[in-house]
Amino acid sequence: MQLQLQQLYSFWGWLATVLHHPTAIMPQCAAIDNIGLKEKHGVWISLSGHSSGIDSVNFDSSEVLVAAGAASGTIKLWDLEEAKIVRTLTGHRSNCTSVDFHPFGEFFASGSLDTNLKIWDIRKKGCIHTYKGHTRGVNAIRFTPDGRWVVSGGEDNTVKVRITFLFHDISGVRFHNKAVVIN
Repeated sequence: MQLQLQQLYSFWGWLATVLHHPTAIMPQCAAIDNIGLKEKHGVWISLSGHSSGIDSVNFDSSEVLVAAGAASGTIKLWDLEEAKIVRTLTGHRSNCTSVDFHPFGEFFASGSLDTNLKIWDIRKKGCIHTYKGHTRGVNAIRFTPDGRWVVSGGEDNTVKVRITFLFHDISGVRFHNKAVVIN
């Protein structure tokens, strides 16, 4: 069986991240200032609104919302059904390097080069907690599949594990001699 490569969409400028849509044959790409969601034969939807480069992007579990963190520290949430921005959230002082939705969808987390991890309440439209503790930038954050824990990896060579809604660190283990990323 021979696979054929196909160009689905062209971006002008730097391509920051690519994420596969959970249930569709549609990669999600974030370029300088917009997000392109593509079907097999062309652009399905293009979401724009950031004024600086997009560093991180992710779908929520319902596949209705997309969060994108930018170099400005701003996070925008788009409603895919309406193809519009539903929230613009500020609070990070540097690049928002990672976003991840809580498995139950009402919350998401963001990590930043400002060394902080933030938990956001989508309904209340704001940050409900800021975890501090990394001494250098946060590269990646992930919720566990059950949503009880949020894990961050940073430029300070540490992995930090937190109970999501108790708002304190469980551990901060330094066992890497290079920056940590989480897949």
